[in-house]
Amino acid sequence: MRAEFILRLRLTLRVYKRILVSMNPEIALAQRIAAEIRAEMAWQAKPVAELARVIERGVRATQRRYSGEVEFGLDEVEVVAEWLGVSKVQLLTGQRDRERAVSA
Repeated sequence: MRAEFILRLRLTLRVYKRILVSMNPEIALAQRIAAEIRAEMAWQAKPVAELARVIERGVRATQRRYSGEVEFGLDEVEVVAEWLGVSKVQLLTGQRDRERAVSA
């Protein structure tokens, strides 16, 4: 029961975050990518320390990327996408493969 509640809460937060980002085109690309990574990491319950290990950065440097304060490099986006099991396109645009299939 608790796990189901947490899962629904994560999904709800993810949807609201995507709505807010899509409503504000002035949000920088770095922040949009970071928001997408945060949402996917929350969905999969992955910690920032593990992300730091994956992108081979210190935890503080990773937190600055995670918050959108510093941009993820394209090579980092590629590594993170592989680690999360999602496409680079999803992290760069926020559009998931299943959504593209439905809208096509």
